[in-house]
Amino acid sequence: MVQPVAPPPPSPEEVASEAARQQEALGRKQSQEQLAQYRVLGYLSREGVLHAFLGRGREIYIVHTGEMLEGRILVKSIDASSVVLREVHTNLEATLSLQKASTEAA
Repeated sequence: MVQPVAPPPPSPEEVASEAARQQEALGRKQSQEQLAQYRVLGYLSREGVLHAFLGRGREIYIVHTGEMLEGRILVKSIDASSVVLREVHTNLEATLSLQKASTEAA
């Protein structure tokens, strides 16, 4: 009867490569979660430059294109209906749409 042969253990390079892939996946997940915490509250044009009001938890930020948030998130673009944010370490982008406040008749 033939015994099954176990595959050889992974090389140190394979172990390091897998660890790097896992670290990258974790970083991307954390970046997605961080970007998802922002919402667009409004925008204004001041002296021809669009500024957006962003909310995150209880914080409110007034930002313009090219500005950095928390040292990791670039405000890539602002227009009348959305803001595009990019996490600079992973290059993940999120487009946040301006949401109109709902009004209900009492």
